Amino acid sequence: MKTIKRILLLLILSLSACNFNKVEKIEKPEEPQKEEVKIITVGMKNVDFELNPILAKKESDIILSELLFASLITNDKTGNPMPYIAKSWKFSEDSKSLTFDLRDDVYFSDGSKLTAQDVIHTYMAIGDSSYNGPYKEYVKALKGMKEYADNKGEFVALSSENENTVTFHFNNSNENNIWRANIPILSKAHYKDIRGNIEKLKKLNKNPIGAGPFKLKEFKDDEIIMEVNDKYFYDKPKVEAIKFLKLAPQDILPALRDGTIDINLNFNFSKLNKKIISDTLGENINILEYPKGDYSYISLNLKGEVFANKNVRKALMFGINRKAFIEDYYGLNGARLINNSFSADSWVYDEESEKKLEQYDYDEEKANELLEKEGYIRNSNGIREKDGKVLSIRISSYKNVDWISKFVPVLKDNWSKLGIKVESEYLDFDSMEKIIADQKYQARIGSWKYNLDPDQSAVFHSMEMFKGGNNSQGFNNKLSDELLKKAGKSKDSKERIKLYSDWSKLINDELPYLFLYNPNKMDLVRKQITGLENLSTFVKFSNPAVITKLEKKN
Repeated sequence: MKTIKRILLLLILSLSACNFNKVEKIEKPEEPQKEEVKIITVGMKNVDFELNPILAKKESDIILSELLFASLITNDKTGNPMPYIAKSWKFSEDSKSLTFDLRDDVYFSDGSKLTAQDVIHTYMAIGDSSYNGPYKEYVKALKGMKEYADNKGEFVALSSENENTVTFHFNNSNENNIWRANIPILSKAHYKDIRGNIEKLKKLNKNPIGAGPFKLKEFKDDEIIMEVNDKYFYDKPKVEAIKFLKLAPQDILPALRDGTIDINLNFNFSKLNKKIISDTLGENINILEYPKGDYSYISLNLKGEVFANKNVRKALMFGINRKAFIEDYYGLNGARLINNSFSADSWVYDEESEKKLEQYDYDEEKANELLEKEGYIRNSNGIREKDGKVLSIRISSYKNVDWISKFVPVLKDNWSKLGIKVESEYLDFDSMEKIIADQKYQARIGSWKYNLDPDQSAVFHSMEMFKGGNNSQGFNNKLSDELLKKAGKSKDSKERIKLYSDWSKLINDELPYLFLYNPNKMDLVRKQITGLENLSTFVKFSNPAVITKLEKKN
């Protein structure tokens, strides 16, 4: 035994001696390289991370929710309807019913199939009396909705013959009603038991189940991550995930500069900001500049004695130096002056008809003439009076809106030169919405999104004059109502263009709004991001035609 131990010891020593001066490095086998995740980071301001599509109110939250959910239809770059969940649709002979044939390959992100019952359930939620979200206006045209909301009738607005067919029933025969189908669809199985308590939906905010191109992966207070929904029925996105960061406005540009974010959507457009961007970010950033999907206006309460007078409204319009404000705030080409409510991107926009409208260029002399014609004479203090009453205007507007805070002083200066006593107030969102709903204001400044369809009934038809209606200014014109009704019912595009041109001429003369301008917007994009082009007025970042092209190059 001792002999064996001695031999083993000698062998060990021998081997050690042989390798004393040369230690062989043992290489670990190479691990397979993981492909870099194609993720894009988007910086967002003014966002609550409200991921339920029927509750989201802010523009940023709407974009987020529409990446997670899908609707029956969406819109193309010209604002026309295009198939999405629905593969086709057909109006009834009287245009009071609209039937959609659904794709049979649409699944929610949890693997459950989307059917007609999910569509019906979504509209039942919006029609519930406890709902007070942005789609409330969408369902007013649906049959029996008021009775259903008041618990005085069954839900009859939508019906279904089978799981792949759903029919909408309307109160009127307006074919613009197709846009009532542009609402993201909820899962009935997931968003359940909400009758009388839509607030229950908020509890599911961190667990959204939709049929959109992405699904939620991670939710934090200041960050969410979405990954591609492998159940998505449409063209698959090229990126694998999108990270959204909640940032303060002052942190946007530094985050773009150091590469923390790749995209910022809807950066506040102004001449000053454009210069700051160029000076700060240099050539590494593409600035995408295009018309914003809304227009700015001043609404006058036409029920008041003063503003019921059309010549007074015209005087006020001539008395606003819109061009000077645009050039000072936005830059020379930062916004488009408007004289009606049609977007230049709309298919009904007629350039020749537009040129024939009164342009309301700034004309202080003409404004003064119109006021004097209506009996408003300057007193010893230079303030205009009529029948012993001072001509005074109180301007109400949302607070903490940059362009408004810059515009109001200009407006006050312009109108004061006409001999008008002008006061202003800035209100928070809820207070502003209340005076609008109650129609208790003199003049208010706001903005309105261009409709996908050119129909303007929601704002200017007399049927919307009720308390809480969109026609809070109280514009009541029989000819306007007739033209809107005819245009809405017409199935002939040329006829509709003619009718809306006639209506536009009427509105331009009557001035139920003092139309201001259509501003541009900016998206800031790092140059390695491709597929995001200048969008039209009607196309959002979340549009499937946009999101499926988005790509990040190394």
